[in-house]
Amino acid sequence: MNYTKQQRAAINTTERNLQIIACAGSGKTQVVSARESRFSGVASARS
Repeated sequence: MNYTKQQRAAINTTERNLQIIACAGSGKTQVVSARESRFSGVASARS
């Protein structure tokens, strides 16, 4: 998946909690999944 600048910033922010708010179909679930994989050390399937 090609992430936007804002999505990449959310994925790469690990030093604080984030609240992700966006409209339907904007990629929120994909961003949260990619962010979680960074915390767990698992490679994202779509990175």
